Amino acid sequence: MLSAQAVDSHALGVIPVTKISGGAKTLLLVLNEPEKIFNVSTCGNNCAPLLLEIADNLKKDVTVNLRHIMDFGNRDFNIKVVNVNKIAHNMKEVVEILIPLLHQEA
Repeated sequence: MLSAQAVDSHALGVIPVTKISGGAKTLLLVLNEPEKIFNVSTCGNNCAPLLLEIADNLKKDVTVNLRHIMDFGNRDFNIKVVNVNKIAHNMKEVVEILIPLLHQEA
């Protein structure tokens, strides 16, 4: 942050805050207000590793709303799917837990 109106982006240089992506804004909110629940459904898969990193660095649980299967990559993790009170440790387990839930919403 350079000011309330501008940020210095590694990729884009100095840009107005209005040009920060929705995913980046959501990640900043999760990082700075982890006690709140944010909708990460509009975030791309590029946000998934950062979301895991935020939770790891905060050393606390972070609750988010997610309405699609986000690709969290090949690493191990602990993600609790609150809807069914199950914990996934990898993407295979995420898919196994979420597929039945997605069918329920259709």
